[in-house]
Amino acid sequence: QTATRVQNNIPLELLVVTSPDPALPGAILDVVLTVTNTGDFDRTGVVLTLEYPGGLNGLSNTLFDGTCPGSSCGSQERATLDIGTLPSGEQVFFTMPPIVATSTPEGGLIRFDAFVTDNTGFQVAHTDVIKIGS
Repeated sequence: QTATRVQNNIPLELLVVTSPDPALPGAILDVVLTVTNTGDFDRTGVVLTLEYPGGLNGLSNTLFDGTCPGSSCGSQERATLDIGTLPSGEQVFFTMPPIVATSTPEGGLIRFDAFVTDNTGFQVAHTDVIKIGS
C-alpha cells in the first residue's frame, strides 16, 4: 500500500527586493532574497539561484552565503545558495551587497532574476528590475 501526500497550494514563494531604486553608478545595492515554505510539508533539497546580472562589479563569495563558479560572481554567472530543508511555514533571507559598475550608463536597467527549486523538481521564479540614474 502506498501513501500519497497531497499539496494543495504552491509550496514555495520567492521574493527579490533591490534597493535603492533608482541607483547611481558606483552605488552599493542591498539585494534581499526571501524564500518561504507556504506548504503543508517540509521541503527538502531547496536551492536558490540568482543569475548575477551585468552592470555590476564582481561580488566576492565571502560577501554573501552563496557560491559562484569562481571566487566571485561575474556577469551572467549563477550564484547558488543551498538552503537544504525548509520547514513548513518557515522562511529564510539572504542578502547581497553588489556595487553598480561606474561604467553602467544612466537610464539603463539591471535585472535580478532568481529561482528556487526543491527535490521534487518544483520551481518558482521572481525578478526585480532597478533603473540606473536619478
